Amino acid sequence: PLMANTNLKADFRRATKDGTYPVKISVGYGTGMYLSTGIHVLPEEWDEHATMCIGKQARQKNAALQAIIARVRTRLFELLERGMLYRLNNSQLREMLENLELESPSNKSVGFVELFERVAESKKKKNTTSTFESYMQALSSLHRFRDLKHLQFEDVTTNWLREYVLFLQSDGVCANTQRTYLCKLRHVINIAYDEELIKTDPFRRFRFPRAEETRKRALPIESFKRLFAADGRKTDKTARDLFLLSFCLIGINPRDLYNIKPADIVGGRLQYKRAKTGRLYSIRVEPEAADLLPVLFELQKKRSFRTMVQHGEYLKRLQDTAGIIEPDLTWYWARHSWATYAAELDIPEDTISRALGHSRGTGAAVTATYIKANNAKVDEANRRVIDFAFYGRR
Repeated sequence: PLMANTNLKADFRRATKDGTYPVKISVGYGTGMYLSTGIHVLPEEWDEHATMCIGKQARQKNAALQAIIARVRTRLFELLERGMLYRLNNSQLREMLENLELESPSNKSVGFVELFERVAESKKKKNTTSTFESYMQALSSLHRFRDLKHLQFEDVTTNWLREYVLFLQSDGVCANTQRTYLCKLRHVINIAYDEELIKTDPFRRFRFPRAEETRKRALPIESFKRLFAADGRKTDKTARDLFLLSFCLIGINPRDLYNIKPADIVGGRLQYKRAKTGRLYSIRVEPEAADLLPVLFELQKKRSFRTMVQHGEYLKRLQDTAGIIEPDLTWYWARHSWATYAAELDIPEDTISRALGHSRGTGAAVTATYIKANNAKVDEANRRVIDFAFYGRR
């Protein structure tokens, strides 16, 4: 098998400056690895069927090629006998084949957890904290599934992935979260494949769980009006004001909400980078939002504010006070409600997407690099949505 898998090939994909092409050794075994021989030929000097040089100086070149490939095959036999061949990743195998003096690879194999954490940290450095947390949640679920201490990338097979899905199902993880975890895992596996830490792609014949339709999280306008008019204790009013502020700022998420500072408001516009995507936002501060911002700035002085906002403790008080029958009310209801009311007002979908910061396709994203986005339509849309929700105006 070693003889059959290891062959000579002329690589005609790209010529060198003198018009010749390199002859390489194809290692095979699913590695996709090619080793340099240092010998180059013209197209007419290579017999593809016989895998040998022809023409001028063919005898000398063929002798050199046979000596090189013999050494590689001998090394492969040696690694097989020592039980190392299938335990080496591609990077280590290449090193052992190119340096016949080595007894073992000098480069340390990157572990599964090490690479996963490295990828997660790279997201953190790009100011995408929520993406980092998503990777770490996926890694935590993998720790619950298996002992990852001695897990090798080769252990992650298609069947392994199927068992992981079954575990997530038994653990009560919904299909959409399963897909999120699997997407993170696939990204790490792709990087491992690029770095030659894994020889095959386990996701190639793997089917993701079918996505579930996300339940709408928009408050009926009647519930919103009850919330707007809600009264009671100071803490109840505070909860209401924060929810309304989030709504007036086009559904700003809690992490960005408690990071807002007075200095972020320039020329009547709130300018900030969204923690989830790192994208710059510019929202006109409407009078209703301006009236609510002092409540936010006062609360930021309290130590418990960040935790209270993050865990939605304030919002739990709205369910009874405002008579909102939504046991899972979260800050994201403000965002979904804004989008739902905008659609009801026949605001164009493109404007709604721009307001929410959704991607508008590759072409649009590239164009946005050169053309400053016009916020006028978003400003107008936000004004109309606030008028509709607060005052019933269309």
